[in-house]
Amino acid sequence: FGPNAQLDVQGSFHASTADYLRLGNGGRFDARQPNQSLLTVAPVEAFGFLNSPVASISVEGRGEITEVNWDGNLVGLSVRNGKTLSLIGNNIEIKNGTFFKTVQVDDEGNESTKITRLSTLSAPSGQINLASVASQGEVIFGPGFLNISPLTKQGYIHITDNSLLRVSGEGGGRVFIRGEQISLINHSVIEAQTQGNQDGSTIDIQASALSVTEGSLFDANTYGAGEKAVIKIQTTDDVIFSNASVIATGTYSKEEEAGDAGTVLIEAKNVFFEKGSGIYATTLGKGDAGKIIIRANELVSMTENSNIYVSPFSRSTGGNGGTLLIEALDVLIAEGTYLSGTTFGPGKGGHITIRASGKITLSDANTDGLASGIFANSNPEFEVSDDAGDIVLEAKELTLEKGAIISSSTIAKSGTKSGDGGNITIRVTGPIKLSGVNLYGENEEGFGAGIYVRAKGDNTGQAGNIFIEAETLSITDGAVIASTTDGLGQGGDINILMTDTLFISGDSANIVLREPARAQINFKKDFLDSSPSHFSVSGIHGSSESANNNAGQAGNITVSSNILTLTNGSFISTSTQNAGGGNITVRTPHLLYLQGGEMTSSVQGGTGDGGNITISHPVFVVLDKGKIKAQADEGRGGDIRITSEQFIASNDSLVSASSRVGIDGEVKIDSPEVELSEALLVLPADFVDASGQLKPPCTATRGAKNSFIVKHLAGSPPSPYDWQSNRLVLLQGEETLHQKVKSLPRMNTTAEQYALKAAFFGCRLDLSEPARGK
Repeated sequence: FGPNAQLDVQGSFHASTADYLRLGNGGRFDARQPNQSLLTVAPVEAFGFLNSPVASISVEGRGEITEVNWDGNLVGLSVRNGKTLSLIGNNIEIKNGTFFKTVQVDDEGNESTKITRLSTLSAPSGQINLASVASQGEVIFGPGFLNISPLTKQGYIHITDNSLLRVSGEGGGRVFIRGEQISLINHSVIEAQTQGNQDGSTIDIQASALSVTEGSLFDANTYGAGEKAVIKIQTTDDVIFSNASVIATGTYSKEEEAGDAGTVLIEAKNVFFEKGSGIYATTLGKGDAGKIIIRANELVSMTENSNIYVSPFSRSTGGNGGTLLIEALDVLIAEGTYLSGTTFGPGKGGHITIRASGKITLSDANTDGLASGIFANSNPEFEVSDDAGDIVLEAKELTLEKGAIISSSTIAKSGTKSGDGGNITIRVTGPIKLSGVNLYGENEEGFGAGIYVRAKGDNTGQAGNIFIEAETLSITDGAVIASTTDGLGQGGDINILMTDTLFISGDSANIVLREPARAQINFKKDFLDSSPSHFSVSGIHGSSESANNNAGQAGNITVSSNILTLTNGSFISTSTQNAGGGNITVRTPHLLYLQGGEMTSSVQGGTGDGGNITISHPVFVVLDKGKIKAQADEGRGGDIRITSEQFIASNDSLVSASSRVGIDGEVKIDSPEVELSEALLVLPADFVDASGQLKPPCTATRGAKNSFIVKHLAGSPPSPYDWQSNRLVLLQGEETLHQKVKSLPRMNTTAEQYALKAAFFGCRLDLSEPARGK
């Protein structure tokens, strides 16, 4: 079909290079042997192919024209409302779509160019069938379906250069595409909008692979009361969206009867969204946002500003957010990519769930200073927003780095009011690694890579809660887990359950930041009272940062881990400016090790009481320049309760429960009292005679072999002449204290306890052969 081809038919139109047509009521038309045909008036049910090669089909538009040249005339292949248009052959090319450009001027005098595409294939509220067949077989179709018989080879279908396939109308339009390789290239569009009250617009693609590039679009938006639009993409290989190519299935009607946005289902081996591509199942009206489901046998990769939204946008009028579900082996979210259920309007936020049997990785920011992340916030653009949605992640491994964020917060800029924050639930069977900061600096979403539930602004709801379950968790180089409030909203609780170790260390001092980008500049403008951070210390933090009398309370922190280590200035803390402090509870059956780390609950102003710190039943509590503090200002200091088999603290460590003006809190350490003088042997009064220990050089020269060496008894303390270890770090070879503690039996003798105390103060300790006897 050439550039000037047009259709003017009353019914459906089917173009095919098939060998025969199978008709209803047992009819058949044979193109190769017409005399053997049995014709009926029933519609076509199937196209049959008997021989290879199968001939191809091509449809070509007129390219760019002027609006005057168009003048409302029909272009391309078009059938009437509710009818079917089919192209069934080998390779199918739909190319050089017809379009024209117009210049628009906004109220401020700014010019922009609008591109209007004219349909290359059109079946308003009807059905378009595209099927590529490269061998013997049948293509069977009818209202609402298109199937190719099994074992049939298929060819490619290319839709290129501003081509438009359109079934939009009052509702019910359907597009079915079947082929081996399917491509939409260079601003080509498949459009199935619902513009009236009828339901059921559908775009259904089955192929080996799908590639959508250079600004191409699947459009199943809802503008009326109709709903339940579906975009379904199923491939055996890869699905690729690139260069600002988009799937859109939002709802825009502001009427009370507005339809909900549709559903997007993608099933493939690998799914890639890159270079500004994305999926938008949003609401800008009364209807609810849509549902997005992505399932990949191997990888889902979202990179380079590619975003997915199931959000109520700012100008919506009450529609709620939708849901996003991703299931894959591995999931990568990088370079400023957003997965968002954030509500920017009066509706509730959307919910996000990711399940990976392998690894979930979030990394890096884009050049606008926006970090990659998963967001389900309440963040009104204008006046008010409802509650945020929830986030659930399940994986074997989870990594957040270079400022990447998981956030379910409530954020209210000046003059707005936000709802309550949502909850974040993370379940990982292996390790979780959080590291680094946003290289452009802090923005309204945060600074350090990490997990946030925040109530930020003067007029927010309550912050949500964080629950994390994993084997190990490491937080380094300025990464954080934070529950904060700087207004009237209450801080959320943080609950962490590790089956093995929790390790927190260091800060972002060695990370060189870039110049602030757009997000950082806007943050400073939107929150005038905030001072953007340029430095982040690794830690777990719950805080209330408002100095107002009715400031929100800080949340509580609960940590359960076999081994908990805080080093190099890292922290677990709750703090308030003018509210009651949050409590910290640590349950660790083996070791709590603070090597230059801190565990604090502080109230820095007002009459609020300090929070309590409870450390339950580890074998060892070791403080090496470590601090455990519960402080208050005018209120009562918090209590510190430590129950441990062994409590070991260097002279420069601190355990304190105090109040600047009010009553100090109580420090209670429940650990065995040990008097070291009863455990150590009395040392000889005289120095050892070196002449009895060293071989005289003259004797050695003469070849004499006699020698006399003094050794201490087995099981006795080391001699003062032995080498001393400077810290309780290495025990045997490269085995660390953490590894040894995990295999250490419970101590039954006071001699073992004495030996441990002596070791911390400089003597050598070998826990593989604990001292027996005195």
